[in-house]
Amino acid sequence: MILLIGLLKRKSDNSYTQNISSEKSVSVIVAARNEEENLPLLIQDLAKQSYENFEIIVANDRSTDSTQKILEEFSQKFNKLKFVNIESTPQGVSPKKNALTQAIKKSNGEVLLFTDADCRIGDFWVEKMAENFNSEKTFVIGFSSLTHNPNSKSKLLQKLQILDFLVLMAAAKGANFIGLNWACTGQNLAYSKKLYEEVGGFEKIKNRISGDDVLMLQLARKVKGVEIKFAINPQTFSTSFAMPDFSSFWNQRKRWASNSSFQITNNPLFFLYLLSVSLTHLGIVFSFSLGLFQTFAFVFLAKFCFDFIFSFVSCQSFKKEGLLKYFPIWFLGQFPYIIFVGWFGLLGKFKWKE
Repeated sequence: MILLIGLLKRKSDNSYTQNISSEKSVSVIVAARNEEENLPLLIQDLAKQSYENFEIIVANDRSTDSTQKILEEFSQKFNKLKFVNIESTPQGVSPKKNALTQAIKKSNGEVLLFTDADCRIGDFWVEKMAENFNSEKTFVIGFSSLTHNPNSKSKLLQKLQILDFLVLMAAAKGANFIGLNWACTGQNLAYSKKLYEEVGGFEKIKNRISGDDVLMLQLARKVKGVEIKFAINPQTFSTSFAMPDFSSFWNQRKRWASNSSFQITNNPLFFLYLLSVSLTHLGIVFSFSLGLFQTFAFVFLAKFCFDFIFSFVSCQSFKKEGLLKYFPIWFLGQFPYIIFVGWFGLLGKFKWKE
């Protein structure tokens, strides 16, 4: 309920003007591993940016395809592009955090702006994200949406993922608007280099496979004087492909869920929220299996109504009303999804690339 209140809350946005300001230097940071298909498209998007005072640092993380060749060719034509080749990963450090750390060491920007190699961004992305930085300790949560993956054969799976991710991003927006700051995505994220240095970079979370986004947010929110924003200007939005099949989707979500244990000490309220969501779904299933049909019907109906309202507001907020027709299937799928993905994630039952 509190997330719905936050989602309905209106915040002013002064970043819709077309006045280009190049006061802040920006470093766009991208970690790439075997991204020969996606990286050229992202670099082409970055080459068309309206902002002038920025650079791009790509960490080529032990790629075995033509990623390095692509970077070499583009860097000759586009002088804003720099790259660093990662030959190995230190023991006890997750590969992506190592790659991001090496890229950040090479950066010169006051603002660190992050996206993934398989994302697409608009011409004003750098400019409009940079306009959110009014203090030396700023953290900006960017909005990202999923789009159909051309390698997928299941339209339904794609639509369910798109709706699910939209609801997750809407929940992140709602939480931010009431000052909770629970979640974000590395597909679209920015923070000041000074803030990065104050939290000690990724040192405290370097051993965790994922979480270079949400775990960094949890570290940042504890810094005195930090300002955390959700970028609501559509020109700051990014897009990425949905997972092509159920196996890769399931593995991705278990990996995300593996960070839940970190929240026990770093953000107990967020952990209790995640636990309550899991127990609610588990309780509904048990009430049905134990024959407590009145209890089941009441709780099931109440949850259906609330989830529909939240999904409706989410889709309306981001102009994706067409996804609502997939709500009934998405709602029913939440029961096995939420119950099992959380526990598998906590147990570390997932894979991360190679």
